[in-house]
Amino acid sequence: MKVNETDIKKKGYPLGDWILIVSTFFCAWLIIFPVLMEYFASPSISECSYFETDAQNTLASLASYFSKTESDAVPTLQDLINSEDLALNYSTVIIRGPKEKLKVTILDNQNKCVRSGRYEVYMGVASGKWYGE
Repeated sequence: MKVNETDIKKKGYPLGDWILIVSTFFCAWLIIFPVLMEYFASPSISECSYFETDAQNTLASLASYFSKTESDAVPTLQDLINSEDLALNYSTVIIRGPKEKLKVTILDNQNKCVRSGRYEVYMGVASGKWYGE
């Protein structure tokens, strides 16, 4: 059976059609990509729980630290990491105050939480408060 030349040329898409298809997908990608990047890079409310968890973990480590020692000196963050195996997500933790009224401040330096600011909680208090909302 002899194959006709015109039958071979009719298979597939011509070059102009391929250029049109590829340029359409490229234009759609140029529109969608920035929107997706903004969506995935934006802070979310779920990230705030990491900061609150860091504050509660720090308070638990402080309670454990003071139960093992008679000292009134406030331990540093590194002391808690070393002696109490304190693990933090990615927070900046500040511990201030006398032993009776310690305040733990968690700073959101990376703007991961939509509440962006700082979270403060006092030892002996069930929950803290966000500042800078």
